[in-house]
Amino acid sequence: MDKLSILLFTAVQVLITNQLIAQKVQEPVDFQIYKEWQPFNPLKWEDFKGSRPDHYHGDAGSMVKIKAVPYFVKKKIKYDVYTLFNKTKSWALAQSPQLLAHEQLHFDIAELYARKIRKRILQLSREPGKKSDLKIYNNEIRKLLKESNEFDRLYDIETLHGSLPKKQKEWQNKVKSSLSALKDFAKKGYTVGKH
Repeated sequence: MDKLSILLFTAVQVLITNQLIAQKVQEPVDFQIYKEWQPFNPLKWEDFKGSRPDHYHGDAGSMVKIKAVPYFVKKKIKYDVYTLFNKTKSWALAQSPQLLAHEQLHFDIAELYARKIRKRILQLSREPGKKSDLKIYNNEIRKLLKESNEFDRLYDIETLHGSLPKKQKEWQNKVKSSLSALKDFAKKGYTVGKH
């Protein structure tokens, strides 16, 4: 595999709704389209069902999304935070264990930042005057998403899109360690002000 031919397109996006609702209305996740991050269910090449867009180059591309959905229950802000892999927009022209491991780590990085978002939501819920201000929560989430995109780009730069095995292993260890450190924030939903 040509080192320079590996280009990974990863889009991390957030859907933050500024509309608050009295009751939680859960959007179902369409598992024909999305795969939710789970430690026991890693990516497989069969998950890459999309076609490479004309303006992209490389052997594979992953579309991941961090979805943060706010809602109120009994005047308390709550968030559900999901890490999703879009199977219909992710594509692969070549397949190797190394390339799949690189793709998986992009998904893992999105989960890492979903956990950081959940942690920040808890911190904000404990700060007087910020517990019920949705704009403050959304601004903090946006900051973490920007940081996530920068971290993801750095990962591709330092590993040369997965073609430097030693650097790839270093990143895998770093992300695994960070996920472990944030294991308390591994769940999808987090109740603000409950802890």
